[in-house]
Amino acid sequence: MTAAARGLGNAGAAGGGAGERLALEWRPFEFRLARPLVTATGRLERKRGWLIRLESGGTGRLGWGEAAPLAPADLPALEVAMGGLGREMARADLEGALAGLPSTLAFALGAALAEMDGEVGAAAGGWLAAPPAARLLPAGEAMLEAIASVCAGGGAEDQGERESVAGREPLTLKWKVAAAADGVERRLLERLLDRLPAQARLRLDANGGWDRVTANAWAERLASERRLEWLEQPLPPDDQDGLDRLARRIPVALDESLASRPELRRRWSGWQVRRPSQEGDPRPLLRALRGLGGTPGPVKQPGPGGRVVLSTAFETGIGARWTAHLAALQARGPHPVRAGVGAGMAAIRRALECGADPGVGGGPVTGAHAAEMAAGGLAGSSPSVARPNWFIGWPLPVTAGWAIEAERLPVPLRRLVPEDLHVTLAFLGPCGEEPARQAWQAAAPLRHPPIAITAGGWRGFGPRRTPSAFGLTLEDGHPQLVGLMRLWREPILGAAGRPPEGRDPFPHITLARPPRRSGPAERARIQRLLLDQPVPTNPVTLTTLALFTWAPDRGLRQFRVVDSRPLAGGAGPPGAETPGMEV
Repeated sequence: MTAAARGLGNAGAAGGGAGERLALEWRPFEFRLARPLVTATGRLERKRGWLIRLESGGTGRLGWGEAAPLAPADLPALEVAMGGLGREMARADLEGALAGLPSTLAFALGAALAEMDGEVGAAAGGWLAAPPAARLLPAGEAMLEAIASVCAGGGAEDQGERESVAGREPLTLKWKVAAAADGVERRLLERLLDRLPAQARLRLDANGGWDRVTANAWAERLASERRLEWLEQPLPPDDQDGLDRLARRIPVALDESLASRPELRRRWSGWQVRRPSQEGDPRPLLRALRGLGGTPGPVKQPGPGGRVVLSTAFETGIGARWTAHLAALQARGPHPVRAGVGAGMAAIRRALECGADPGVGGGPVTGAHAAEMAAGGLAGSSPSVARPNWFIGWPLPVTAGWAIEAERLPVPLRRLVPEDLHVTLAFLGPCGEEPARQAWQAAAPLRHPPIAITAGGWRGFGPRRTPSAFGLTLEDGHPQLVGLMRLWREPILGAAGRPPEGRDPFPHITLARPPRRSGPAERARIQRLLLDQPVPTNPVTLTTLALFTWAPDRGLRQFRVVDSRPLAGGAGPPGAETPGMEV
């Protein structure tokens, strides 16, 4: 755990500190790229990370962020840092810790703070649409087919690309090199140059995969090529002297070097390929680009001459809004250039126009809806936004009738259907199906006679000031369920590779969730109203234990039962009743 994350965790646990208090929630996500990305550093097929939600305890203002490194090797450190964050913290502590956190986590939190403060989003006049972008060509031989399609006008993803192909706007292409044998790529280069329109622009991205001999050979061949816009990261980041020498002969753009040596963002006089979601708190870059061409302000340029090009890191909709917005600001500055890469930026642009999330296949990009579903874990989440949660619990019989009480409540709520009602025994989180089934096997010896329960009272669950769910406590059956949870929860969690649960057992039944856009004041009002509402009077008997995960279509219901068995037996050996827990 980083020192910064450890400090935040301690601050959140203590609940102290002066000034504004912030509540933090997060959920993991994972999705497959529409087309694998092949570079000199390897092959990327999936993106994983976390979506985060920040809320100001005093004002109810919300902000969203995304922490998702491009390099899978960076995920363990990010996960450790996420685990060190407190659920509540002083804003001053968070601001002071950003510089010591992993860069992708600093981006997520800085982005959320900026939205919460009204620097971006609706309060700032809305998110800007992504400008036209460069088109990414695949590595190796596949490039030839792609360039033929592009030059013929096929595969253009939006109006900007169609205008480029038609000649009204310069066509800008980016080709990944250093991904195949150099001799093969040199021959492919000649065929690419033969087919490239006279007014087109070409970027060659080696991702640091060349040595000096190879880079100098390419520079010599391309020195007089007017269509070349730049060589992107031709040498490894640790060869800055070689990059400086090469830049005297041919245009060079830095990418990976900026991540390993951030001070180059201040002194590199050539182009800088900036991926905001990968480089820390985005607010300094936002303010710099606003000062260059957007909203005037007393800010410094992001580099000598402000020669910055914005590029996607294949974000979800939460992060993609930032890439699009910053690219649009760059296009208004003194050095407008096509953002990259087109496959990502075009999807971002379509998403911002129609309210879809390009990274995760559904859900709005703007407003609280998608971010609350993904980062807040509230009802309506899509399994494509985050890895689905798993848990083991006791389902209520569909005929119990307790869901009807939620329908009668005189407050606006998102009510669960009868098939979703349950009492949780062990919450496994987004552990994956195999660990979840191992946990289910660990619960096999648990046998107990049916448990009769009655409703105790209405209350909110989750953060005290901003409850994320409303439901019923239990009266009859409460002691038996608490005993079972104490005996079985830790072995079940351990079988799934999950850490022990730190909270005391508290059996309850969630029946509804608050409106998505409701703030702390509205949720507190709902909680007060619920205190006077009648509770179901009929007893219900729990007869089944089940393994749950998210339902395929969460617009219809929230959960589905993956496996189940009678609580009284049928899975464990004879005589395996839990000792001392008879009804």
